[in-house]
Amino acid sequence: MTGLAPEPVDRAIARILAGGLSDIPTPVTPVCRDCLDTGYACEDHPQFPWEGVHGPTPLHGEHGGAGMPCPTCCDPIPQDGTHAVSDAFTPRHLRNP
Repeated sequence: MTGLAPEPVDRAIARILAGGLSDIPTPVTPVCRDCLDTGYACEDHPQFPWEGVHGPTPLHGEHGGAGMPCPTCCDPIPQDGTHAVSDAFTPRHLRNP
């Protein structure tokens, strides 16, 4: 025995179902829980992700409004034209310096 623990059964099954890949990617935890790092929040319920990106989620099962920049991790839509509107929908922690 090499001293290595055997692969957990659930991981082995997932590896087999994934086509035998040696390493299955681990899900990434989003930095922003309000938009799940998409930059879009629900206009009617800004503390939840916009359904246009995710569809109804367990925490936000009702249909809300249009998408808007996430108030937690994005900047407001610029009114003076100093930068593109699309920049407002990019979370600050995902922007290139």
